[in-house]
Amino acid sequence: MAATENFKRCMQCKRYNVKNPNHDLCYDCWRDKEDADYTGPIENHFEDNLDFNEIPTVYVMFYGKDGKKIGYTEDLSSRLIEIKRAYPDNRLVYFREFVVETDARRFEYWLKGLSSREINKFVSGFQDKLKKVEQM
Repeated sequence: MAATENFKRCMQCKRYNVKNPNHDLCYDCWRDKEDADYTGPIENHFEDNLDFNEIPTVYVMFYGKDGKKIGYTEDLSSRLIEIKRAYPDNRLVYFREFVVETDARRFEYWLKGLSSREINKFVSGFQDKLKKVEQM
């Protein structure tokens, strides 16, 4: 197996191989995207996200006995429907919305780097906070 088979092309420039499967952009395109994300007031991004119904979101879903899906989307409702078709017994256990895509992608990458035990602990802490809020 050639070493390049583990790589995929940058989804933006198509010139460079992307080594990390958790990101779809090469370093140069990532820097450009990050610069664009922080151009102008952050409030403008928030308003644009709402206008276009594209809110950068990271989610965690559990399915089956030990299945986990951590991902990024700009349309959580559509993504949940898509996943539900593949894994009918899934349940959304965590999600977090961001103002800019690069922040969401960084958070997704961090979550994917956690062990199963750490993810379970993270989600459990979130669920505990939700229960406290519901009891108020």
